Amino acid sequence: MGMTMIENLLARKAGVKQVRPGDIVTVEVDMCVMIDLQFATLWIEPSRIHDPDKVAVIMDHAVPAPTLKDAAGGPKARKFVADFGIQKFFDVGRHGICHQVIAENGLARPGEVLACTDSHTCAGGAYNTAARGLGPAELYSILCTGSTWFQVAPTVRYELTGQLPPEISGKDVFLYLADSYGDATNQNLEFSGTGLASVPLNDRRTIATQAAEISADFATFGVDELLAEFLAERGVQDYQPAAADPDAEYLDVRTIDLGALQPYVARPGTVSHNGVPVSDIEQRKIDQAFISNLDRNAQSTAIIRAVIGLGHGLNLPVSAEGVETNEQMNFLKRESCDEVQGFLFGRPQPIEAYAALVGRAPSAPEQILRAG
Repeated sequence: MGMTMIENLLARKAGVKQVRPGDIVTVEVDMCVMIDLQFATLWIEPSRIHDPDKVAVIMDHAVPAPTLKDAAGGPKARKFVADFGIQKFFDVGRHGICHQVIAENGLARPGEVLACTDSHTCAGGAYNTAARGLGPAELYSILCTGSTWFQVAPTVRYELTGQLPPEISGKDVFLYLADSYGDATNQNLEFSGTGLASVPLNDRRTIATQAAEISADFATFGVDELLAEFLAERGVQDYQPAAADPDAEYLDVRTIDLGALQPYVARPGTVSHNGVPVSDIEQRKIDQAFISNLDRNAQSTAIIRAVIGLGHGLNLPVSAEGVETNEQMNFLKRESCDEVQGFLFGRPQPIEAYAALVGRAPSAPEQILRAG
Protein backbone atom coordinates (compact mmCIF):
# COMPACT_ATOMS: atom_id res chain seq x y z
CA MET A 1 0.00 0.00 0.00
CA GLY A 2 1.30 3.45 -0.95
CA MET A 3 1.58 6.60 1.16
CA THR A 4 -0.19 9.95 1.17
CA MET A 5 1.53 13.25 0.44
CA ILE A 6 2.40 14.03 4.06
CA GLU A 7 3.35 10.40 4.79
CA ASN A 8 5.86 10.41 1.93
CA LEU A 9 7.30 13.69 3.18
CA LEU A 10 7.65 12.56 6.79
CA ALA A 11 9.09 9.19 5.79
CA ARG A 12 11.82 10.82 3.72
CA LYS A 13 12.67 13.30 6.48
CA ALA A 14 12.75 10.48 9.03
CA GLY A 15 15.02 8.38 6.80
CA VAL A 16 12.62 5.43 6.66
CA LYS A 17 10.98 3.67 3.73
CA GLN A 18 7.43 3.84 4.97
CA VAL A 19 5.23 5.34 7.70
CA ARG A 20 1.69 4.55 8.69
CA PRO A 21 -0.92 6.36 10.84
CA GLY A 22 -0.02 5.91 14.49
CA ASP A 23 3.74 5.74 13.89
CA ILE A 24 5.95 8.14 15.83
CA VAL A 25 8.79 9.48 13.69
CA THR A 26 11.76 11.74 14.39
CA VAL A 27 12.30 14.04 11.43
CA GLU A 28 14.88 16.53 10.26
CA VAL A 29 13.61 20.13 10.40
CA ASP A 30 14.67 22.22 7.41
CA MET A 31 13.61 25.63 8.70
CA CYS A 32 13.21 26.77 12.31
CA VAL A 33 11.42 30.14 12.35
CA MET A 34 11.67 32.17 15.55
CA ILE A 35 9.54 35.24 16.21
CA ASP A 36 10.07 38.20 18.53
CA LEU A 37 7.76 36.93 21.28
CA GLN A 38 10.11 34.05 22.02
CA PHE A 39 12.92 36.45 22.91
CA ALA A 40 10.68 38.45 25.24
CA THR A 41 9.59 35.46 27.34
CA LEU A 42 12.02 33.40 29.45
CA TRP A 43 14.72 33.58 26.79
CA ILE A 44 18.01 31.86 27.57
CA GLU A 45 20.58 32.04 24.80
CA PRO A 46 21.83 28.56 23.90
CA SER A 47 25.53 27.67 23.99
CA ARG A 48 25.27 26.24 20.48
CA ILE A 49 22.71 25.73 17.71
CA HIS A 50 22.42 22.95 15.15
CA ASP A 51 22.67 24.94 11.88
CA PRO A 52 22.43 28.75 11.47
CA ASP A 53 21.40 28.32 7.83
CA LYS A 54 18.25 26.51 8.97
CA VAL A 55 17.16 29.30 11.32
CA ALA A 56 15.18 32.45 10.53
CA VAL A 57 14.31 35.21 13.02
CA ILE A 58 11.34 37.48 12.27
CA MET A 59 10.27 40.56 14.20
CA ASP A 60 6.57 39.90 14.08
CA HIS A 61 3.89 40.30 16.75
CA ALA A 62 5.27 43.16 18.85
CA VAL A 63 6.42 45.87 16.44
CA PRO A 64 6.42 48.53 17.72
CA ALA A 65 6.91 47.05 21.17
CA PRO A 66 3.71 47.55 23.20
CA THR A 67 5.41 46.87 26.57
CA LEU A 68 8.82 47.19 28.18
CA LYS A 69 9.03 43.40 28.25
CA ASP A 70 8.54 43.24 24.47
CA ALA A 71 10.99 46.09 23.92
CA ALA A 72 13.64 44.14 25.84
CA GLY A 73 13.17 41.17 23.55
CA GLY A 74 14.39 43.05 20.47
CA PRO A 75 18.02 43.50 21.63
CA LYS A 76 18.09 39.84 22.72
CA ALA A 77 17.02 38.77 19.24
CA ARG A 78 19.68 40.94 17.61
CA LYS A 79 22.38 39.62 19.93
CA PHE A 80 21.35 36.03 19.20
CA VAL A 81 21.47 36.65 15.44
CA ALA A 82 24.90 38.29 15.68
CA ASP A 83 26.36 35.65 18.02
CA PHE A 84 25.43 32.73 15.75
CA GLY A 85 25.78 34.37 12.34
CA ILE A 86 22.15 33.93 11.32
CA GLN A 87 21.61 35.50 7.90
CA LYS A 88 17.83 35.15 7.63
CA PHE A 89 16.99 37.99 10.01
CA PHE A 90 13.95 40.17 9.34
CA ASP A 91 14.43 43.10 11.68
CA VAL A 92 12.20 46.15 12.02
CA GLY A 93 11.78 47.59 8.54
CA ARG A 94 11.86 44.12 6.95
CA HIS A 95 9.50 42.64 9.50
CA GLY A 96 5.90 41.49 9.19
CA ILE A 97 3.50 38.69 10.02
CA CYS A 98 5.73 35.63 9.91
CA HIS A 99 3.54 33.69 7.47
CA GLN A 100 3.75 36.51 4.94
CA VAL A 101 7.50 36.89 5.40
CA ILE A 102 7.96 33.13 5.07
CA ALA A 103 6.01 33.15 1.80
CA GLU A 104 7.62 36.21 0.24
CA ASN A 105 11.14 35.03 0.99
CA GLY A 106 10.82 31.40 -0.01
CA LEU A 107 11.43 29.97 3.46
CA ALA A 108 8.74 27.31 3.01
CA ARG A 109 10.02 24.86 0.39
CA PRO A 110 8.27 21.84 -1.16
CA GLY A 111 8.95 18.52 0.50
CA GLU A 112 10.54 20.07 3.60
CA VAL A 113 9.65 20.54 7.28
CA LEU A 114 9.17 24.00 8.80
CA ALA A 115 8.44 24.78 12.46
CA CYS A 116 7.49 28.03 14.22
CA THR A 117 5.76 28.94 17.48
CA ASP A 118 2.83 30.64 15.71
CA SER A 119 -0.25 28.42 15.62
CA HIS A 120 -0.99 29.34 12.01
CA THR A 121 2.38 28.15 10.72
CA CYS A 122 0.36 25.56 8.78
CA ALA A 123 0.00 28.34 6.15
CA GLY A 124 3.24 26.96 4.71
CA GLY A 125 1.34 23.87 3.61
CA ALA A 126 0.29 25.86 0.55
CA TYR A 127 3.89 25.40 -0.66
CA ASN A 128 3.93 21.61 -0.22
CA THR A 129 5.69 22.08 3.13
CA ALA A 130 5.06 20.13 6.34
CA ALA A 131 4.60 23.33 8.35
CA ARG A 132 3.53 23.12 11.98
CA GLY A 133 3.08 25.49 14.90
CA LEU A 134 4.85 24.18 18.01
CA GLY A 135 5.44 25.43 21.55
CA PRO A 136 8.49 27.51 22.56
CA ALA A 137 10.15 24.56 24.33
CA GLU A 138 9.84 22.35 21.24
CA LEU A 139 11.23 25.09 19.02
CA TYR A 140 14.16 25.61 21.38
CA SER A 141 14.89 21.90 21.11
CA ILE A 142 14.76 22.06 17.31
CA LEU A 143 17.10 25.04 17.37
CA CYS A 144 19.71 22.98 19.22
CA THR A 145 19.19 19.51 17.70
CA GLY A 146 17.80 20.16 14.22
CA SER A 147 15.04 17.59 14.64
CA THR A 148 11.67 16.93 16.26
CA TRP A 149 9.06 14.17 16.43
CA PHE A 150 5.52 13.78 15.15
CA GLN A 151 2.90 11.10 15.40
CA VAL A 152 1.61 10.28 11.92
CA ALA A 153 -2.11 10.99 11.65
CA PRO A 154 -4.53 9.59 9.05
CA THR A 155 -5.13 11.79 6.01
CA VAL A 156 -8.31 13.18 4.47
CA ARG A 157 -7.92 13.98 0.78
CA TYR A 158 -9.89 16.83 -0.79
CA GLU A 159 -10.18 16.32 -4.54
CA LEU A 160 -10.81 19.76 -6.05
CA THR A 161 -12.69 19.81 -9.35
CA GLY A 162 -14.10 22.54 -11.57
CA GLN A 163 -12.97 26.17 -11.58
CA LEU A 164 -12.93 28.59 -8.66
CA PRO A 165 -15.29 31.49 -9.59
CA PRO A 166 -13.84 35.03 -9.38
CA GLU A 167 -16.20 35.96 -6.53
CA ILE A 168 -15.18 32.98 -4.37
CA SER A 169 -12.12 33.24 -2.12
CA GLY A 170 -10.07 30.72 -0.22
CA LYS A 171 -11.93 31.73 2.93
CA ASP A 172 -15.23 30.74 1.28
CA VAL A 173 -13.71 27.34 0.42
CA PHE A 174 -12.55 26.84 4.00
CA LEU A 175 -15.86 27.93 5.56
CA TYR A 176 -17.68 25.49 3.29
CA LEU A 177 -15.36 22.65 4.35
CA ALA A 178 -15.63 23.54 8.04
CA ASP A 179 -19.40 23.82 7.87
CA SER A 180 -19.83 20.59 5.89
CA TYR A 181 -17.32 18.33 7.61
CA GLY A 182 -16.48 19.90 10.98
CA ASP A 183 -13.31 19.34 13.00
CA ALA A 184 -10.22 17.57 11.67
CA THR A 185 -8.65 16.79 15.04
CA ASN A 186 -5.69 14.38 14.72
CA GLN A 187 -6.05 14.35 10.94
CA ASN A 188 -3.96 15.56 8.02
CA LEU A 189 -5.58 17.37 5.10
CA GLU A 190 -4.37 16.95 1.53
CA PHE A 191 -5.53 19.14 -1.37
CA SER A 192 -5.16 18.14 -4.99
CA GLY A 193 -7.19 17.56 -8.14
CA THR A 194 -7.83 19.17 -11.52
CA GLY A 195 -9.41 22.24 -9.93
CA LEU A 196 -6.27 23.16 -7.98
CA ALA A 197 -4.85 25.14 -10.91
CA SER A 198 -7.71 27.66 -10.59
CA VAL A 199 -6.95 28.40 -6.92
CA PRO A 200 -4.48 31.33 -6.51
CA LEU A 201 -1.60 30.84 -4.10
CA ASN A 202 -2.90 33.39 -1.61
CA ASP A 203 -6.18 31.46 -1.43
CA ARG A 204 -4.30 28.18 -0.95
CA ARG A 205 -2.44 29.83 1.92
CA THR A 206 -5.73 30.95 3.45
CA ILE A 207 -7.13 27.42 3.32
CA ALA A 208 -3.93 25.95 4.79
CA THR A 209 -3.80 28.66 7.48
CA GLN A 210 -7.37 28.08 8.56
CA ALA A 211 -6.74 24.35 8.98
CA ALA A 212 -5.52 25.26 12.47
CA GLU A 213 -9.06 26.41 13.30
CA ILE A 214 -10.37 22.87 12.80
CA SER A 215 -7.38 21.34 14.65
CA ALA A 216 -5.76 19.60 11.68
CA ASP A 217 -2.17 18.39 12.11
CA PHE A 218 -0.88 19.28 8.62
CA ALA A 219 -2.59 20.74 5.55
CA THR A 220 -0.59 20.32 2.35
CA PHE A 221 -1.10 21.18 -1.31
CA GLY A 222 0.57 19.54 -4.27
CA VAL A 223 3.15 21.26 -6.47
CA ASP A 224 1.82 22.49 -9.81
CA GLU A 225 2.94 24.97 -12.47
CA LEU A 226 1.58 27.98 -10.56
CA LEU A 227 3.53 27.13 -7.42
CA ALA A 228 6.68 26.26 -9.38
CA GLU A 229 6.63 29.69 -11.07
CA PHE A 230 6.11 31.44 -7.73
CA LEU A 231 9.07 29.62 -6.21
CA ALA A 232 11.31 30.24 -9.23
CA GLU A 233 10.65 33.99 -8.96
CA ARG A 234 12.05 33.83 -5.43
CA GLY A 235 15.10 31.79 -6.32
CA VAL A 236 13.81 28.61 -4.69
CA GLN A 237 15.23 25.59 -6.48
CA ASP A 238 16.66 22.10 -5.93
CA TYR A 239 13.69 20.93 -3.88
CA GLN A 240 12.04 17.52 -3.75
CA PRO A 241 8.24 17.83 -3.86
CA ALA A 242 6.12 15.44 -1.87
CA ALA A 243 3.33 13.67 -3.74
CA ALA A 244 0.82 10.99 -2.92
CA ASP A 245 1.25 7.48 -4.30
CA PRO A 246 -1.53 6.30 -6.64
CA ASP A 247 -2.47 3.56 -4.16
CA ALA A 248 -2.30 5.77 -1.05
CA GLU A 249 -4.74 4.90 1.72
CA TYR A 250 -6.94 7.72 3.07
CA LEU A 251 -9.27 8.09 6.01
CA ASP A 252 -11.71 9.70 3.57
CA VAL A 253 -11.70 11.17 0.05
CA ARG A 254 -14.02 14.15 -0.47
CA THR A 255 -14.71 15.71 -3.85
CA ILE A 256 -15.34 19.48 -3.89
CA ASP A 257 -16.78 21.12 -7.01
CA LEU A 258 -15.25 24.59 -6.77
CA GLY A 259 -17.61 25.96 -9.41
CA ALA A 260 -20.63 25.15 -7.24
CA LEU A 261 -19.46 27.09 -4.16
CA GLN A 262 -21.15 30.24 -2.89
CA PRO A 263 -19.75 33.11 -0.80
CA TYR A 264 -19.94 32.08 2.85
CA VAL A 265 -20.33 33.90 6.16
CA ALA A 266 -18.91 32.67 9.47
CA ARG A 267 -21.44 33.00 12.26
CA PRO A 268 -20.30 33.99 15.77
CA GLY A 269 -19.16 31.19 18.03
CA THR A 270 -17.54 27.98 16.86
CA VAL A 271 -15.90 27.37 13.49
CA SER A 272 -17.13 23.87 12.73
CA HIS A 273 -20.65 23.41 11.36
CA ASN A 274 -21.34 27.10 11.84
CA GLY A 275 -21.14 28.76 8.42
CA VAL A 276 -23.92 29.89 6.14
CA PRO A 277 -24.07 30.96 2.47
CA VAL A 278 -24.50 34.71 2.00
CA SER A 279 -27.64 34.01 -0.03
CA ASP A 280 -29.31 32.68 3.13
CA ILE A 281 -28.89 35.98 5.01
CA GLU A 282 -31.49 38.73 4.81
CA GLN A 283 -30.46 42.14 3.47
CA ARG A 284 -29.12 44.54 6.06
CA LYS A 285 -27.27 47.84 6.28
CA ILE A 286 -23.48 47.57 6.62
CA ASP A 287 -21.83 50.18 8.84
CA GLN A 288 -18.25 49.07 8.31
CA ALA A 289 -16.73 46.71 5.76
CA PHE A 290 -13.43 44.86 6.20
CA ILE A 291 -12.05 43.16 3.11
CA SER A 292 -9.29 40.66 3.83
CA ASN A 293 -7.28 37.91 2.14
CA LEU A 294 -5.88 40.23 -0.55
CA ASP A 295 -2.60 39.57 -2.28
CA ARG A 296 -0.85 40.99 -5.33
CA ASN A 297 -2.73 39.03 -7.99
CA ALA A 298 -5.06 40.43 -10.66
CA GLN A 299 -8.23 39.48 -8.78
CA SER A 300 -7.15 41.15 -5.54
CA THR A 301 -5.89 44.24 -7.39
CA ALA A 302 -9.30 44.62 -9.03
CA ILE A 303 -11.01 44.36 -5.62
CA ILE A 304 -8.68 46.97 -4.09
CA ARG A 305 -9.30 49.39 -6.96
CA ALA A 306 -13.06 48.86 -6.73
CA VAL A 307 -13.09 49.55 -2.97
CA ILE A 308 -10.95 52.68 -3.28
CA GLY A 309 -13.12 53.91 -6.16
CA LEU A 310 -16.31 53.26 -4.19
CA GLY A 311 -14.99 55.08 -1.13
CA HIS A 312 -13.83 58.10 -3.08
CA GLY A 313 -17.13 58.15 -4.98
CA LEU A 314 -18.88 58.51 -1.62
CA ASN A 315 -16.35 61.16 -0.49
CA LEU A 316 -15.04 58.81 2.19
CA PRO A 317 -11.39 58.11 3.07
CA VAL A 318 -10.14 54.58 2.48
CA SER A 319 -7.86 52.93 5.05
CA ALA A 320 -5.72 49.85 4.49
CA GLU A 321 -4.97 47.86 7.64
CA GLY A 322 -2.17 45.37 8.15
CA VAL A 323 0.35 46.98 5.80
CA GLU A 324 3.54 45.05 6.48
CA THR A 325 6.05 45.84 3.74
CA ASN A 326 7.33 48.68 1.58
CA GLU A 327 6.06 46.82 -1.47
CA GLN A 328 2.52 46.84 -0.13
CA MET A 329 2.75 50.48 0.89
CA ASN A 330 4.03 51.58 -2.54
CA PHE A 331 1.29 49.62 -4.28
CA LEU A 332 -1.43 51.26 -2.16
CA LYS A 333 0.09 54.68 -2.80
CA ARG A 334 -0.10 54.11 -6.56
CA GLU A 335 -3.74 53.11 -6.16
CA SER A 336 -4.53 56.40 -4.29
CA CYS A 337 -5.34 54.80 -0.95
CA ASP A 338 -5.71 57.57 1.67
CA GLU A 339 -4.44 55.97 4.88
CA VAL A 340 -2.54 52.90 5.95
CA GLN A 341 -2.22 51.15 9.27
CA GLY A 342 0.50 48.62 9.90
CA PHE A 343 3.08 47.54 12.42
CA LEU A 344 4.68 50.98 12.56
CA PHE A 345 1.48 52.74 13.62
CA GLY A 346 -1.19 52.09 16.22
CA ARG A 347 -3.73 54.12 14.25
CA PRO A 348 -4.31 54.98 10.58
CA GLN A 349 -1.84 57.50 9.16
CA PRO A 350 -1.54 59.31 5.82
CA ILE A 351 0.44 57.17 3.44
CA GLU A 352 3.17 59.83 3.16
CA ALA A 353 3.83 59.57 6.91
CA TYR A 354 4.20 55.81 6.65
CA ALA A 355 6.63 56.16 3.73
CA ALA A 356 8.74 58.71 5.60
CA LEU A 357 8.97 56.57 8.70
CA VAL A 358 9.86 53.37 6.83
CA GLY A 359 12.52 55.32 4.92
CA ARG A 360 14.40 56.02 8.13
CA ALA A 361 15.08 52.27 8.53
CA PRO A 362 15.67 52.43 12.30
CA SER A 363 17.68 49.73 13.99
CA ALA A 364 15.54 49.36 17.10
CA PRO A 365 11.84 49.52 18.02
CA GLU A 366 12.58 52.37 20.44
CA GLN A 367 13.63 54.58 17.53
CA ILE A 368 10.36 53.89 15.78
CA LEU A 369 8.41 54.87 18.87
CA ARG A 370 10.32 58.13 19.13
CA ALA A 371 9.90 58.85 15.45
CA GLY A 372 6.16 58.25 15.62
